[in-house]
Amino acid sequence: MSGGKAIDFDAPITGISRAIGAKPTPMAIEQLLDEALLQAYRARTSGADRDRAVALAELLLERAPERFEGPDVYMLRLLSDVTSPRLAPAARRLLATFDLDQDRRPVSAVWSGNVLEKLGDVAAAVKLYALLCDRSGFEDEAMKAQACERVGAQEIANGQITAGRQHLWHSARISRNANDRGEFERKVALLGQVR
Repeated sequence: MSGGKAIDFDAPITGISRAIGAKPTPMAIEQLLDEALLQAYRARTSGADRDRAVALAELLLERAPERFEGPDVYMLRLLSDVTSPRLAPAARRLLATFDLDQDRRPVSAVWSGNVLEKLGDVAAAVKLYALLCDRSGFEDEAMKAQACERVGAQEIANGQITAGRQHLWHSARISRNANDRGEFERKVALLGQVR
């Protein structure tokens, strides 16, 4: 709601922009973020175009730039799915607000790594994935398994076969412990291909 009126998120972006106004209420900002997250999820899971999610994220940046200035995992989730040249500087500012030495949540490391990959900095992303993968805890967490697999794949691509195999095996063990037989078998098959 904005000014007592419901926001029609099916409208064109210009209509949404008019509906939330130049100085949107906190409720309108939260609704805009929710809709951007929903559209990003839809694109991620269905393979649909991300343009709508990007446009909503850019509108959020325009109307509520302060949402990109603190360690907000919901903003991090959004930016791990969408990026654009307009969003890139804000994404870097948002990343700088996270202290991953203190913030041990798997989502923080994985989504930060995803954002860095979208910004083209794969080496920095792999460092964040390794941070999660190599620290103790979260041994039943799918995101930790994902991080270990990404680190292992990058190490293998860089010729670090032994380290890469160790990280892939770590990922496979997490999947096995989580009773995810399909993922475990897929990762064991990947290990079998590494020479």
